Amino acid sequence: MSGIIGGAGSKSGVIGETEIDYEEGTWTLGTGNMTAVSASFSCNYVKIGQLVTVNVKQTSGTLEWTSSGGYLTGLPFTPILGATSIMSDGSPAQETGLCLAAGSNIYLTGGYSADNVHFSITYLHG
Repeated sequence: MSGIIGGAGSKSGVIGETEIDYEEGTWTLGTGNMTAVSASFSCNYVKIGQLVTVNVKQTSGTLEWTSSGGYLTGLPFTPILGATSIMSDGSPAQETGLCLAAGSNIYLTGGYSADNVHFSITYLHG
């Protein structure tokens, strides 16, 4: 899906149309360095320009990872180096056990077992 903003005006009339780099869709989440017992996920994204928001919701099963951490793979767009991750509650992801690094993995810190993973992360891609 894409979008166009039209009718941008000035005192003399229409300036023109501006196409917006807009896309939304679904993506497939993978796991690494963890045990996924019959785990399945619903994952979608919205991209506007270089800004990408991914949403992940675990729909069944259990995830387990050790204190050495696990990771989730398959982001639809690669984050740029130095991208900042923000959780859906507005807090920096690095302080809540999730870390988004340059590359395409979401790293989970600390040992944990989960059956209701649900988060959103917004990042820049380039």
